[in-house]
Amino acid sequence: MEATVQQQNPIVELANRLITIRDEKEALSEREKELNKLEEETERQLFELMISEDLEKFTYAGRTFRPEVKTYASIRAECKEEAFAWLKENGYGDLVKEQVNAQSLTSLYKELDENGELPEEFAQLLNVYQKQKIAVRRGRG
Repeated sequence: MEATVQQQNPIVELANRLITIRDEKEALSEREKELNKLEEETERQLFELMISEDLEKFTYAGRTFRPEVKTYASIRAECKEEAFAWLKENGYGDLVKEQVNAQSLTSLYKELDENGELPEEFAQLLNVYQKQKIAVRRGRG
């Protein structure tokens, strides 16, 4: 049995409020996606310009801007078991849980790579990418 509700009914008022809240959240989510794309493009452009100008860092509006490249490593999905086995056999089994901690794996990758100790057999099991970023920090430069 469906109830007929009047406009001043608290149920209708709450339903209207819920609709408004959900519509506003959806609009904010869309705007956040737009802003994220705009931020990424602007950051890429600033990074490229700073590199081409050979600019290590600069301070503007109370913030220090510095181009940096972050490295991330993850295990290829099709190589998961083989990579886990390699980690365990080579003394890095503490990284292996149900999943390998991405930050710890990245640290291991960077350490092995920087020391020239990265075995090709292990490197082939990983997806490695670098993300260009601009570090922004409040305060003095």
